[in-house]
Amino acid sequence: HLCFAGLLMQSKAPHTLLEAIAQINQEGYPVRASLAGGAFQKNYVEAMNSFCVDKDIDNAVTFYQQLTRDQLARFFVLHHAAIFPSMHPEAFGIVAVEAMASGLALLSSGAGGASEVFEDNNSGLRFEAGNADSLAMQIKRLFDEPKLLRALQVNGMQHARNNLRRKFQRTRMRDG
Repeated sequence: HLCFAGLLMQSKAPHTLLEAIAQINQEGYPVRASLAGGAFQKNYVEAMNSFCVDKDIDNAVTFYQQLTRDQLARFFVLHHAAIFPSMHPEAFGIVAVEAMASGLALLSSGAGGASEVFEDNNSGLRFEAGNADSLAMQIKRLFDEPKLLRALQVNGMQHARNNLRRKFQRTRMRDG
């Protein structure tokens, strides 16, 4: 079970996750995904829903509205890995850190500040931004290498709790 949490907008690229799911479902991998977030671009969300129907993955993908912090914590517990496919650099992503601290494996494009959140092949997996084939390859690794999934979950949780907590606290203090 994979998840995405964030604004549903083109630059955050949740469509890349849907494209990867369509690809690996055709290859026989039983992947499911949940996407939670506010519909920042309504036409974009409608296009993603249409894509799911067209590619016959609508039973494998569930969309949720934007979640509260408590709901997000429960949401993370229901998944194995969190996907952060942003195509454009953005600031430090707290949701990715929260996912890691909750014990999810992190798969990220590493665009912008996201590159500071994890160490590739240790506390997360990197894929090429906007490239569904690259993301699909990393998702398949989680199926094909079950020890890798567990190692990413454990290493990511330790990394988030030990190293990123201080960075998050400094950011919150600076931002008020």
